[in-house]
This record gives sequence, structure tokens and C-alpha cells, in this order.
Amino acid sequence: MDEEDIALIEQDLAELAQMLGTPEAVDDQQFRRRDVETGIERTMPDRERVVEKILALERVAALLDRRTFETAMTTMRIVADTGYRDGAFTGDAAPLPEGASVLADDGESLALDLSILPDLTEIRHSLRRLANDILEGA
Repeated sequence: MDEEDIALIEQDLAELAQMLGTPEAVDDQQFRRRDVETGIERTMPDRERVVEKILALERVAALLDRRTFETAMTTMRIVADTGYRDGAFTGDAAPLPEGASVLADDGESLALDLSILPDLTEIRHSLRRLANDILEGA
């Protein structure tokens, strides 16, 4: 993989980050390392930086993936149905969750229906596969 390949991948990652609404997720300033001996901060090596950007976008996609929401809701329903809370079986069913909301940075609750998010499973799979291929030198 040469510098041109790296640049093309980074361009695609920037476009995907923009589509996901998080261009800062692949900002080069997020991918710097401080040398322990000198204290000088440097950008990560190309291959490592690209892999880290890919994995960062996969994590963003996981947060925006309807499947993540569905899995969380199923888990909460199972726990509520069985009465298993705080590491102990109480036998009392809890109220079933109906949905989820998002808290903004200022602590205000936003009305956001997470159940209508897109299914990003395939995108997440592709991102993980690309990161693995780059790590393996493909």
C-alpha cells in the first residue's frame, strides 16, 4: 500500500464520516502519538492511522446502527421479564422499556427515535474487514 492508496482511503473515510455526521471522527488531530522519551507529539504512521480511523468509524456506525438499539432493547426486556436485577433474582418483573432517548452535551434529553435508525451491519462488517486486510498487508 503506497501513499496514494492511503490518501484515497482517507478521502473515502472522510466522506463516510461526513455522511455519518461525525467528520471529527477522522480528523488527523485525533490520531497523534506522544513520544515518551522526547514528549514530541507526531501523527501516527500512515498504515496505523488509517486502521485507527477505520475502527473509529466502525464504532461511530455501531452507535448509529439500529441493530445495536434492537440488541440493547432485547437485553433490557429479558432482564425486565425475568426480574433479575442488580445481580440478584427478585422475581418481580420490571416495567418494559419502550424506547430510548439521547442526552445532549448540555444534559438535555433529545427526542430521537432510535428504532428508525438504519441497519449499518454491512457497513460495519466492511469496515472491520478493510481494517483487517490493511493490518495483514493486503
